[in-house]
Amino acid sequence: GPCRREMEDTLNHLKFLNMLSPRGIHIPNCDKKGFYKKKQ
Repeated sequence: GPCRREMEDTLNHLKFLNMLSPRGIHIPNCDKKGFYKKKQ
């Protein structure tokens, strides 16, 4: 799903930026199907 793809891209991006603090990077909240969960 689109959320899972974004999450994987974000995690891959973190590998290049592992010298920086990851706190400012948003990792999407995905459901089991890989689509976006609504914010609670």
